[in-house]
Amino acid sequence: MTNIVKWATIKEHFSQGLVIGNGASIALSDSFKYPSLYQAAQDAKFLAEGTQGVFSSFKSQDFELVLRRLWQATLVNQALKIDNERVQSAYVEVRKSLISTVHAIHPAYDQVKQHFSAMGTFLKGFHTVASVNYDLTLYWAAMWSNENGLGSWFKDAFDRATFRDDWQTLKEPYKADGATLYFYPHGNLCLGTQAEGSEIKIAAGGENLLQTITEQWEQGVVTPLFVSEGTTEQKLTAIRRSNYLSRVHIEVLGSLGDAVAFYGLGFWSQDEHLIQRATKNAKSVAVSVHKADQSFIERASKALESAGVKKITFFDAESPGAWIHA
Repeated sequence: MTNIVKWATIKEHFSQGLVIGNGASIALSDSFKYPSLYQAAQDAKFLAEGTQGVFSSFKSQDFELVLRRLWQATLVNQALKIDNERVQSAYVEVRKSLISTVHAIHPAYDQVKQHFSAMGTFLKGFHTVASVNYDLTLYWAAMWSNENGLGSWFKDAFDRATFRDDWQTLKEPYKADGATLYFYPHGNLCLGTQAEGSEIKIAAGGENLLQTITEQWEQGVVTPLFVSEGTTEQKLTAIRRSNYLSRVHIEVLGSLGDAVAFYGLGFWSQDEHLIQRATKNAKSVAVSVHKADQSFIERASKALESAGVKKITFFDAESPGAWIHA
């Protein structure tokens, strides 16, 4: 039987890097239990038959990929003065289904606000945080914590809307007693790509952020920048076509340190690229486990051992001080 420890007994040894997976979002809201946004859209009947055909034609269930390709096709058609009605119609339908799905499953700010204090306390114990979740909860918790006593502790390395080339200099505390940098290796709802290809962060007050994001999608200001589906190979392809995602994958994940913690990651085959990169320099790894799930422990152990990790410690995901468990 694998020994499962309390977070408090090991947290001092794991203050360098943290990787957050979907289990962390599920702990906040059951709405995130859907295995994919595409499945959620199907179940809610937001995807018409024709819209599903667009996804099938690209052999993908990734909203970001499909929307980007349709958008690029529109730009080409306009430049060549080719009738674009069918492409534009498909783009609008896919975008509409994404917006409807996100609104249907993403909890409102006030529904998760009660957890921000505990989340902030947990997250500030790390130098670097990388969340593979597309939702806004990390962003909300970081901003709430800064506004409620931490000053400029949490930093996402964006200078207003643009990702900073010198992001590593932000590791030094500024107008705060410490610093935690946080990143999105698979993108996020708050990130978007503009028509000319530049990638930006969409900013707004916490309560208004989700609405601002979907308004910018509706108005065609940006297409979303997040990897919603795919095998590990498909995710890597999506990462490579984005400047921000590429830099986070190579520069951030590759420098998480020799002691890395994972919270809420499933350690499925589609996580292989993430695990390999995040544990590149890791001598020891701490992994959260829910309800002493032995099948999960076996899966995580196998994935980490394949990545070359020698020392693995499992801790109770619901133990005091871990994530939302104050």
